[in-house]
Amino acid sequence: MSKSQTTPHSAVFCHQLEAEGYRPHWNELDQLVFKRAGLTYLLRFDALDPQFLEIVLPNLWTVTDVFERSKVLFAINEVNSVIKVVKLVLIETCVRANFETFIANPSDFGEVLQRGFNSIDAILERFTIQLRHDLPLSLETTRIND
Repeated sequence: MSKSQTTPHSAVFCHQLEAEGYRPHWNELDQLVFKRAGLTYLLRFDALDPQFLEIVLPNLWTVTDVFERSKVLFAINEVNSVIKVVKLVLIETCVRANFETFIANPSDFGEVLQRGFNSIDAILERFTIQLRHDLPLSLETTRIND
């Protein structure tokens, strides 16, 4: 299966990203990769569930020790409890944001994408506030998403 045929909608989503001014490309894991506001995003698809769409913002924070890990997990739990649809997760030592949804009609992609960005922006803001409250660390030095 070619990368542009991961799901029936994935090629349409790629073209719509291009139409909105993004420069998506396929990575080795059959994910669409693009930049928004200086951050790298992924669109992930599921060939077994063609209506599923996931917008991922990886590598938001790197956990460096056990003390920080507990604080980061507390912050993740706090923000996940108040923000809808998008969730932060800690995978090994990196925090990422996952916006997961189902999209039946590819023509709705632009609206769904904007809603996903708004949700990701909201959770990042709350996460940043929570961490600044709980951790005396510089966010600029620990954020690794390029």
